[in-house]
Amino acid sequence: WTFCTDCGLSFDLPRNTGGENNTHLKSYPRTMVAGNNVSHRCNSQSRSTLYLGYRFMTDGVTLRIPLDSTILDTSDLGPDGVIRIAALSAKEALLSAIFRGGVPDLDLDSNEIGGHHRIIWSEREGRYVLEIFLFDTASGGAGFAQRIFNQLDWVVDRAIEMMEYECDCATSCHRCLRNYQNRFEHSKLNRFWAAEILYYCREGVLPIFNLNRSEELIH
Repeated sequence: WTFCTDCGLSFDLPRNTGGENNTHLKSYPRTMVAGNNVSHRCNSQSRSTLYLGYRFMTDGVTLRIPLDSTILDTSDLGPDGVIRIAALSAKEALLSAIFRGGVPDLDLDSNEIGGHHRIIWSEREGRYVLEIFLFDTASGGAGFAQRIFNQLDWVVDRAIEMMEYECDCATSCHRCLRNYQNRFEHSKLNRFWAAEILYYCREGVLPIFNLNRSEELIH
């Protein structure tokens, strides 16, 4: 994040860049100071960069899934692209299987395991790769990720089963994918795409659970 050191405006928002003579609107303009009018524009050229984030050591397990462009349509990997939404849904499906799927030795609480995903370009493989991370939320690890790794095949199978056969909602609901933690993603989650991506992860091909749904993933 880049900030004006005088008024505190963030320059990472496109609407805040530029301006008259390289000036910018103040984030919290004051119209009067001691009875005198004050300009809404800041003339300062002084900038400060702030990096927001933190690092901690823990245990984790990663599913690394090559995205074969001859099978999957990888032309749109943006935040609203089908593959991106399917990846998000698959990550949530795995967490659902861990927390509510009755997998042996995985009686875990949602506060004990976290998850994330990303899609990266692999220079070595010459294609995009989907990575799904499942990790202990406790710093230093608590051994839960190792237990997930030991039962990973069962977790994937259980996630597919829960998404495809144990719910009857149109896309997602609190019985399959939705929870308080992912409340801002509810409109994107899709249990069918989650099941299909996980099936692809397991078998290397896309299942045809429903032709109309699968056509959106197939290249």
